[in-house]
Amino acid sequence: MGEDIGDESAKSSAESLKINKTLTSLSLMGEDIRDEGAKSVGEALKINKTITAVSVMGEDVGDESAKSTAEALEMNKTLTNLSVMGEDIVDEGPKSIGEALKISETLASLSGMAADIRDGDPKSIGDERKIDKTLTSLSVLGEDIGDESAKSTGETLKTKKTLISLSVMVEDIADEGAKSTAEALRINKTLTSLSVMAEDIGDEGAKSIGEALKINKTLTSVSIMGENIVDGSVNQLLKH
Repeated sequence: MGEDIGDESAKSSAESLKINKTLTSLSLMGEDIRDEGAKSVGEALKINKTITAVSVMGEDVGDESAKSTAEALEMNKTLTNLSVMGEDIVDEGPKSIGEALKISETLASLSGMAADIRDGDPKSIGDERKIDKTLTSLSVLGEDIGDESAKSTGETLKTKKTLISLSVMVEDIADEGAKSTAEALRINKTLTSLSVMAEDIGDEGAKSIGEALKINKTLTSVSIMGENIVDGSVNQLLKH
């Protein structure tokens, strides 16, 4: 991440993006990128016809940026990979992206990280993933995401026919959330890679996933990390 990249640089890149006919990938990372800069990129995505991958990361990127990006998703017909990360993304941003996923026909990979994202927010994205027909990779990172969102994601995995990679890195998911994921793994027939990192997952959660792996025939890569998991549970996972 470049410390000196800020809103003005992001705005300049956005203006270029509106007229550029060859660029397919854009990555903007800087501690000083805020909503205005990230919003400019979102506006440019409504016009650009060639870009396929966009990543915007800034400490002060928040809901307004996420909303602008969501509007772009509804109009853009080429974007397949999107990553939006900011400490100030909270309630409205994830909901807007969730709504956009109902309409997007091209997005295959979505990554979102926010320090303040909470249970209600990724849950709304989870509900819309039941409708999305193209998303194959999803990564969600947030300090306050907990069991309710894990349960919502689990319900989505039961019905989602395209998702092959799922990564969740949070602090508050515990055994109940892991058990919901395990139930979904018994049903899901497409997921090949699963990564769950949460401080509160312990033996019961790990054991539940281990039992599900006896039944699941598609998962080839599993990573479960929790402070309360001990060797016995890890060994049980390795057996399957």
